Amino acid sequence: GGFRLVGLPEQRHGRDSLAGDRGVAVGAPVFQAAGDCKRGGWPRADGDNGRMQEIELKFQVPEPSHERLVQKLKSLGARICRMQAAYFDSEDRDLGRAGVALRLRREDGQWVQTLKARGEGLVQRLEHNVARTDAGERTPVLELAAHEEHPAGRALQRLLVQRGLVAGDLTVQYQTAFDRLAFHAVEPQGLRVEVALDLGEVRAWPGGALRCLPLRELEFELLEGALPRWLQWLRSWVQPYGLWLDLRSKAERGDRLARGLPPPVLEVRPQAALRLLLEGVLRHSAECIEGLGDARHHQALLRGLQALTGLAEIPPGKVDELSDLHHKLMGAAATEVPALLGSARTQS
Repeated sequence: GGFRLVGLPEQRHGRDSLAGDRGVAVGAPVFQAAGDCKRGGWPRADGDNGRMQEIELKFQVPEPSHERLVQKLKSLGARICRMQAAYFDSEDRDLGRAGVALRLRREDGQWVQTLKARGEGLVQRLEHNVARTDAGERTPVLELAAHEEHPAGRALQRLLVQRGLVAGDLTVQYQTAFDRLAFHAVEPQGLRVEVALDLGEVRAWPGGALRCLPLRELEFELLEGALPRWLQWLRSWVQPYGLWLDLRSKAERGDRLARGLPPPVLEVRPQAALRLLLEGVLRHSAECIEGLGDARHHQALLRGLQALTGLAEIPPGKVDELSDLHHKLMGAAATEVPALLGSARTQS
């Protein structure tokens, strides 16, 4: 049983591919290559070291900054590995609707089963990773019992019971295939961050026809250190490369692609909590920057901006203004309202 991961065609990967150059430059002493990508190096924010949640922010990389960013990461000792993953859900997308993601991913020859669920804030998610050493070269079958002692696993079990589902009801809905360029940054103030650039695509087959969505994402995961310090440090990456914050996960975007759905419109009342207002603004502006949003998203974005800042108007199609807004919101989050991003605490 199982599924087949379709190889990533080089002609589709194009200029976003890292596979052709496996050379890695020697970085400064304060940087460490990320071992086996997501498995090695510093302790991960999962059950293996007592931390139940990952603390992470993801940014989209503008195409003009792509090559410069790749060279920067290589100069810091980043390591390249190929990743291919399949995401599982029910036909009615019960997991996705509940904010749960379940995947099997092959990371440079090693299978890893990962379960994610909603955490406490915008940057926190429950995550549990299990190396499937029993699989060998063959595609493993889902083993839900591997997560049963973790909060994410208990959340999944409750969901399955509520929906009357069993493991066999969860099938592959979409796939990802990308190269990851990753390293660990270590700062003198006790800050440890995993930096990972993903370049590739999401694939789905709605109605039997292949559809692809490009991936060009830069993720920063806080492994150790204070949240405000981490947010301040991120600004040294955001501004030089024109990065823009994206709250949408690969699972969320893949599910939409598989179902052929347009981006959702989040209607948030002006008197809503600051966290909800900020989330709505960031999600709607992400859709508008990518050209996926329509007049409804623009109006929802404008209403959110007015509630947040009193801004009178942003003309449709003004991508530069929206990107600049992302940077300003990121700065505000770092210097004034870090609590709205969750109740993360330093763990060592």
